[in-house]
Amino acid sequence: MSGNRSKTTRVAARVERRPGAPQAASSPGPAPEQQLLRLQQTAGNQAVQRLLGERDSPPRPRAVPGELQRDFKGDFAGKVSTPAPATGAPAPGTVRVQTIAPQGGSPAWVNAPYGIYSPGEIPKEYHSQIMESTKSHQWRNPGANISNQVDAELARLANRGELTVRDMLRLSRGAGSAMNIRIAMAKVGNEFRFVGYDMSQGGPGGNVHNGFVESERGTTSGVGRALFADRLTRALLNRASGMSLEVFTSKRTSDFHAQIFATAGRQGAPTEGQKYQLNTTEMAKLVVAWNPKLSTAQLANLNALIARGPVAAADAENAILKGAPPVAPRGQGGGGGGIAPGATPIASPASTRSQAKGALLSWGAQALLSKQISNMQSGEKSKALAKFEQLSGEIGALLDANFSVTITIEVEVPKTVNIAGVITGTDPSMIVYFRNMWIERAMKALPRKAPDPKEPPAYHAMGEVSEKNSNPRRWEDPHEYNLDQQIRLQMGDPDPTRKNEARYPTHKVVKGQQTFTPKMVETLQTIKDNPEIAAPPPKPKMDEATAKKLAAAPTRVRMLSGNIVQYKKAYPIYEKLKSNPLFKVEGESMGGGQGLTRVIYWTPYDQPRAELLAEFLRSEGIAEARADRATNPDATPGYVQINLGRDTEKP
Repeated sequence: MSGNRSKTTRVAARVERRPGAPQAASSPGPAPEQQLLRLQQTAGNQAVQRLLGERDSPPRPRAVPGELQRDFKGDFAGKVSTPAPATGAPAPGTVRVQTIAPQGGSPAWVNAPYGIYSPGEIPKEYHSQIMESTKSHQWRNPGANISNQVDAELARLANRGELTVRDMLRLSRGAGSAMNIRIAMAKVGNEFRFVGYDMSQGGPGGNVHNGFVESERGTTSGVGRALFADRLTRALLNRASGMSLEVFTSKRTSDFHAQIFATAGRQGAPTEGQKYQLNTTEMAKLVVAWNPKLSTAQLANLNALIARGPVAAADAENAILKGAPPVAPRGQGGGGGGIAPGATPIASPASTRSQAKGALLSWGAQALLSKQISNMQSGEKSKALAKFEQLSGEIGALLDANFSVTITIEVEVPKTVNIAGVITGTDPSMIVYFRNMWIERAMKALPRKAPDPKEPPAYHAMGEVSEKNSNPRRWEDPHEYNLDQQIRLQMGDPDPTRKNEARYPTHKVVKGQQTFTPKMVETLQTIKDNPEIAAPPPKPKMDEATAKKLAAAPTRVRMLSGNIVQYKKAYPIYEKLKSNPLFKVEGESMGGGQGLTRVIYWTPYDQPRAELLAEFLRSEGIAEARADRATNPDATPGYVQINLGRDTEKP
């Protein structure tokens, strides 16, 4: 919890932001800070803030292969929070959360069911939910210079430590789009709470790095472990080669890393600032111990791998996928845990071909939806997924009959900003609406044969698709149009019957397609039948001559400071470095500021310049400054970063 704000103020802010909270029959006038909160939360002020925060470019969805977006409310259907003791571990499958204190009462602890989601999967009605974060200023103002960050934070007054789901959604679509961001939401009573988040980087088959987990301090327990277990599970499903970790500067974090050491089977405990690497075997051990969302079969498969010896990334992925349970009925989802890639819209498969077909449909559904409906609300996603489930049986049958199947989705997307919608808080111009989905065509995949110059190319036979699953307007006859519609058609109107008109004037109708082929099923089946495939060749490394040439050029330097005191110390250093021909100072921003001052470099070619910078910082009165290498195998020489720390605040 932020030290700039008392617990009483935080509770008051939460009660103020949640309509329907219990109020006393008669109470004195609101305190000044509550009056300010009301002013900040007026419709007009919120509209201005939202308009200022809008991005001109559309969001860039990052679909995880095989992952279907889930029904948020359905994940929590039938689940309730239960009273919990003031101390102790959460009940299995829950996290411990402190309730908001009613007026005249005291808060209580409960075991709350939870789910872990990408920011875009959380319904818009919960985007204003808040948590107290020590990094809120950094995630709200990514990429901003130090002056703008300071101005933005000062304008927030007592609300500086508050981080919202909306802040994380904007981060995931803007400057933080390279991060894999996950949010933990817990159901406490009848409301949903934002209780923590996880951020990391790493592509398929690579190393997971730059991770950061944070939960609300003092009001939650077990959230950080649940988020970290989810990240580990996703990494194994992505065939990650390992995970780089660093002990952050707090006792709570050090204790958490000590638990990681003990559970992974390592001796001793890490110290503040220590960096270390988890291998896939240790990651599998942690997933088994800490992810309650895994099925019994998945746990048994992973335990069998661990017992045999070192765990390969491909084996860990296969163990989780093979043990995934069948899809739960609508409204009874599991909620989070990172096991969605095992869930498919068809029955749990037995043969490897059925498994391959199910994996293909899961991936195809995600790819189809991510093309058009990244802004779709939970209810609209549910309609799209329900329609896809309806089509899945016929898609599977056509694939088995050697047909290539093309699916079309029709949605309404915004074409302009609806100011009225922004002011009222509903903002329909930012919503994508599902209209329909159908099987566009099914083409027979004929066997290949040698080309014959005397024979014209053959046409593929058209597959028969049931009427209920085909294009609803496939049999429209222009001769049946009325006179006005026929005139419109002759004049070039593509929609003379107005059946493609959007329901809102701020929207337009667009279509997206995804094709499934028998060849895709065969390829996935081959992979599942032969899990011990050779690892892909490593990326070609930069030759030494090029690396030395890049390191010999002026080194790019970026400075990070954590607060105003550190920035005052950084500014004269920043100005002096501008005149040094060995360095090219790119700028400064808010970030870090917790540990000691360090010059971070990523390749051994940059060490001499980093050491030179550290010596320069010591000559400027920062006695604890030193060079420190970070882990990033893909780094390019010629770049270092100065992280100013708490030692710069000394007089």
